[in-house]
Amino acid sequence: MKILANSHKIEIIERGKGTPLVLIHGSLSDCRSWALQMKLFSKNFQTIAVSLPSMYPKPLEREKNLAIILQHADDLSSIIKDFKQGPVHLVGHSRGGALALILAAGHPDLFQSVVLADPAPFDTILPNSPEVLAELKKRKNFILKAVGHIKKGDLDKGLELFTDAVCNKGVWKNLPETGKQIRRENAWSLNSLILDGKVLFTAKDTMKIDMPVLLVTGEKSPCLYGMMHAELESRLCNFKKIIISNASHGMHRDNPDEFNTAVLDFLMKHNNRKDRSDTIEK
Repeated sequence: MKILANSHKIEIIERGKGTPLVLIHGSLSDCRSWALQMKLFSKNFQTIAVSLPSMYPKPLEREKNLAIILQHADDLSSIIKDFKQGPVHLVGHSRGGALALILAAGHPDLFQSVVLADPAPFDTILPNSPEVLAELKKRKNFILKAVGHIKKGDLDKGLELFTDAVCNKGVWKNLPETGKQIRRENAWSLNSLILDGKVLFTAKDTMKIDMPVLLVTGEKSPCLYGMMHAELESRLCNFKKIIISNASHGMHRDNPDEFNTAVLDFLMKHNNRKDRSDTIEK
């Protein structure tokens, strides 16, 4: 199903009824990446998994000097306003978590609650400590190397390098073929990551986020995500943090049962629509 956001057509998967719940994927992903969440979440919410422009099935031409993440924020805010159903719930993973931060700070009236699963780092919010700078440099290097392999036509080598760097070594080899194919079809999304990370997002922006926030990380997530979480924890006024056991950065795939239960419990607790049900369907 396609919907129009500004002048861009966005592919979505929509299931269920109730308060809208918008799921935002990360890099190398699209609406299909939430397959392990859709069935459960849609029993309680109108669950909408989006494929952002520049991802599968059709890439977006980036406007000159504009980080794609800002364009995506503009597109998604337009979609959510068009729902005309009051504040919605928002779940974002990795780059989708960074996008959720921009949306929550820029349009706090649009959201009942926000779930941030290992949001990708913004350079401007992190402290200039030697440890942070070293991790940011390491991240930039493996992104550039991965993109370099992709540009040379060695798609799987670039995807393996990136996937293992943001998760753990060996993750790419253990992915099912369907998971690898989704990443192949979104390989060029890595092009925008460095520019996206330089978007101006500061502590002051974080403090504009006044709705309930759930911070989610994996027990084995790389330390840069922990640094991002630590900065958010020091600035958010209303948050809860959970750690998904036996999981790395892709915690919603590594341990979907624990992730789904924790996120759904949080969403139901903060679902304020009059037609809400206090009974969680599982």
